[in-house]
Amino acid sequence: MTRFGAAALCSLILNHAAIAQDDKSKPSPTDALAIIDLSAGNPSAVDKLARAGAPMVPAVSKFLKDTDAKVRGLAALTLGKIGPAAKGAAPALAACLADADTTVASQAAQALARIGAEAAPAIAAVLKKDANPDVAVRAAEALRYLGSAGKESVPALIAVLKKPGRTENVLPIAEALGKIGPDAASAAAELARTLAPDYGKEGKGAALIREGLIVHVVPALKRIGPGAKAAVPALLALLKEKRVAGDPLALMILDALGSIGSQTEELTPILLEQIEKKQGPRLLLYRTLAKTGIPKKEHLNAIALGMRDKNPWVRFYAAALVGKLEPNDPAVVSVLIESLQEMESALRKEAAILVGALRPRDASVRDALTQLARDPDEAVRRAATEALKKYDK
Repeated sequence: MTRFGAAALCSLILNHAAIAQDDKSKPSPTDALAIIDLSAGNPSAVDKLARAGAPMVPAVSKFLKDTDAKVRGLAALTLGKIGPAAKGAAPALAACLADADTTVASQAAQALARIGAEAAPAIAAVLKKDANPDVAVRAAEALRYLGSAGKESVPALIAVLKKPGRTENVLPIAEALGKIGPDAASAAAELARTLAPDYGKEGKGAALIREGLIVHVVPALKRIGPGAKAAVPALLALLKEKRVAGDPLALMILDALGSIGSQTEELTPILLEQIEKKQGPRLLLYRTLAKTGIPKKEHLNAIALGMRDKNPWVRFYAAALVGKLEPNDPAVVSVLIESLQEMESALRKEAAILVGALRPRDASVRDALTQLARDPDEAVRRAATEALKKYDK
């Protein structure tokens, strides 16, 4: 675009911007010059226009369709710096995710991320129209910053995962699905499929890519939580791989299984062995065992050692495990009372919930629970009150 043409366009779009913003004051000459600089691909325009803020959004958005990739990129960069106030540009920025210039597409993704949750519908609309893996990867770059607001994009991301393509495309998509969290539960089965030993096995650097898959997919499943139960068999199979056994990756897998919380007999002996051999943080191991394990009588002596641990959470999880089979065991009762009186409110709350589930007969446990119903923390009070109701049934 010529400087003369840019000046004419500048006058038109700035007047339109002023009307659109219902702003009684016209844009300043400085803003007009900055628009001209932007049209010429001058990076100095970015900060000037970003400082001007929301009134410049309609004007800057026009340049997302410029024939010069440098200008399109600077426009996206400017809108990103304006931030949430540039939400009106979200549809135009989302369209740029399909830009032939990868730099422009990446800058558009970053701008959408900086706009925030209100950009999510525009991203979902683009993905619905265009399930191209490259577009999905760029969309994922933005979605990983938008949290649960990105849930409308989940079906499109699943569709991309099902398509044959570059294995490395899975990494940003998995991360985005994990950041979306429980609302991405429908993606669990497809994410689990990528953990199979033969997935992406062919090609140069296959081993490194597989490591990358594990490091991205497993935490994503952890963030999805209980809704990711479809992935449990794949996680268990991964845990048993000789290549992974004893590796830090094993702890990552155990952490994910603990968050998902699907109980399975297979996991109990694995966790007990790791506890005995001290192959990981005791808190993580006991927490995962409490969330997923199915203890048997022969396991109780090994598990009960945790009730003497220095960490109050380890003691709590050990008591929860033993309490499943022996709720009136004196050591279990002692740990439950301690946990109900702990300084940490989260532990008091969990202890109240557990007491409601186990309902030990010892009167001192109920007395401690009654006192907890007057706790200064509302969530703790609620948990204690619900537990007392279970005693009364």
